[in-house]
Amino acid sequence: MSKAHLSIVLFIISFAVISQNNSYYTHKNFGIYFEEFQEQNDLLNFVDVKKGDVVADIGAGNGYYTAALSLLFDSVTFYAEDISSKKLRENRFAKHVNHFARLKGSTPTNTFHVSIGNYTATNLPANSLDKVFLMASFHEFSNMNLMLKDIDNKLKKNGKIYVMEAFSLPGDTIYCSHRHKGYSISQVTAIMKNHNFYLSKMRNPEGKTVNYTNCLIFERDKESSRDFYRMKDSLEGLVNLSRQMANIIVAGDGVRMQNITDSLKLVPLLSLKAYSAYETWLRSIGKKWTVKQKYIPAINVFNSVCELYPNNAQNYFVLARAFQSNAQYDKALENYKKVLRLEPGHNEALKQVHLLEGKKRHK
Repeated sequence: MSKAHLSIVLFIISFAVISQNNSYYTHKNFGIYFEEFQEQNDLLNFVDVKKGDVVADIGAGNGYYTAALSLLFDSVTFYAEDISSKKLRENRFAKHVNHFARLKGSTPTNTFHVSIGNYTATNLPANSLDKVFLMASFHEFSNMNLMLKDIDNKLKKNGKIYVMEAFSLPGDTIYCSHRHKGYSISQVTAIMKNHNFYLSKMRNPEGKTVNYTNCLIFERDKESSRDFYRMKDSLEGLVNLSRQMANIIVAGDGVRMQNITDSLKLVPLLSLKAYSAYETWLRSIGKKWTVKQKYIPAINVFNSVCELYPNNAQNYFVLARAFQSNAQYDKALENYKKVLRLEPGHNEALKQVHLLEGKKRHK
């Protein structure tokens, strides 16, 4: 399935992340990767691609977003794989690679290859891959067992499989634009286990608190998976507490939100490493309220995130935005200045400080 045809609900494009991303880390350049990871560092930390790695993007479509990965990594070998030789053509893919090389403005250090597979095999080289990206392609496999057996043969001993897409929930089945049914996380986990791959990491807690999307890492190491589940199970109470922020009655009540925040502050943040982007997940709950123009709940959620993660300029930036949208300009100005104390070169915060201070002078 083409990356452009994935049906994902986005809550944050109009409330875009302006801090922390390179200027080229945009939805236009990264498409579904940006949809899954609105913050560049979340993507980098999750995929953990290192120099010398060999990475395959299976179901890459025309390879545009595979080529875009060259903006983020150096000295990596990438394989773009798809079953359609009409979509994934060598000459077109080379144009994409050259486009992003020019955009990056430095001598290319990555290597790119094209592989045309079929419904049962990828035609990638055996025992060669460190990481396999299944970006919105897992649910498209019509011969699941044969495809996973083939991928297993192409991975190195310590290789990992990344399943990144929208997932169904119990009693809430979703479909892509081609009317292919989405798997639940438990179904994917069971299928992968049958092929001796075990879940070892998730981007965020399961559920549609923000939307249906998630990102999962599978590897052959059973002990890593056991460690993950032990940590995940120990965090269940914390996750359920956090989910209350998505309830309008709770999020709109400053006292209840402060009680939740105080409880969350008792938990060492390092214990949240079972989820690679817990902070971003919490912030996305606030952004969801912002998109709905429910600014008081958004402000309460963002205040909570700022208390929990006080050293991230982006948290104060979204809080300032929410105050500004709610016509609380003094509070907005106060938080834009906090952004600048943490990140002096934040251009958008500088712009808003000048704007708001100018308004105060002309009152």
